[in-house]
Amino acid sequence: SARDLAGTFRAVDVNLKSTRYQQFNLNLEKEFAGNVVTAGYVANIGDFVSSGNNQNLNLAPIGPGGVQARRIFGPTLPRLNTINYYTTRHESSYHALQLIFQRRFREGLAVTTHYTRSVAKSSGPQPWAVIDPVTFEFTEEWSYSANDVPHAWVAQVNYALPFGRNLTGVGSVIGGWQVNVSAFWQSGRPWSVSNSTERANTGGSDRPNMVGDPILPKGERTVQRWFNTAAFQAQPQFTLGDAPTTVGW
Repeated sequence: SARDLAGTFRAVDVNLKSTRYQQFNLNLEKEFAGNVVTAGYVANIGDFVSSGNNQNLNLAPIGPGGVQARRIFGPTLPRLNTINYYTTRHESSYHALQLIFQRRFREGLAVTTHYTRSVAKSSGPQPWAVIDPVTFEFTEEWSYSANDVPHAWVAQVNYALPFGRNLTGVGSVIGGWQVNVSAFWQSGRPWSVSNSTERANTGGSDRPNMVGDPILPKGERTVQRWFNTAAFQAQPQFTLGDAPTTVGW
């Protein structure tokens, strides 16, 4: 019978929609002495976005007691653990300032460099959010996207070596050489912290309290301790921690 259903099932939102992205950009350019400087604004706004982690429709409310019996569908489907809910109710946003300098090839030298300062955020369900079984409404939160890179800088230099340009015959072997240099630097992506053992007792996952600055000074970072582990502390039992979804730089 239906009451014997057990394990994990997947549900799909009946109002599922195709993801939509709206892109905008505005650039201002100025040329001087054969060089071009560009300042631009770039944006990408998304709606009807799916979440990377499907929300479980069958969580238990926060609190003490056995999880299975307290699950939302526990009274009617007592053996069912998880209903992964796929929906496109989420949103995303990307805003960036782009600065570009270009020196066109002149007197043997060409330079192109650009810097981007950006913020990428997205919304999604809280991992412990209990969804209303009738309306399927749930609590969302905004956070830095997993692919958010706030700072990025690229430089490319091309230099034609001046010696041997006019040589002919065998001597031409030492002429016509170029040196190309490329450099790339970017800041790290955000990361998240969760409890290894859930304390809210919902059957899902939760996050600890953030009690300090998780970013270590550069001089203190090591491979074994890249961020401040003391900045996170397990919250009291049957409560939620206040650490954000992702920690940005």
